[in-house]
Amino acid sequence: MLTYTTPGSRAQTEALPLFQQLPAVRRGSYVALDITTAIALAFPSALSVPYGLQQVVPKISGAIKA
Repeated sequence: MLTYTTPGSRAQTEALPLFQQLPAVRRGSYVALDITTAIALAFPSALSVPYGLQQVVPKISGAIKA
């Protein structure tokens, strides 16, 4: 899992040849998180945890199936 502050930084990182060679990326189990979701999980509260889990669980589930 990686967090990106902007869509541009995500695109720039994902375009790197070395990044594309990472085993997690090659098998489809790499999970990208937007900054809002990452903050919701990094600083848990009664409102942020359900939001964060709602965003992350489907992504992790998809990565595990990959």
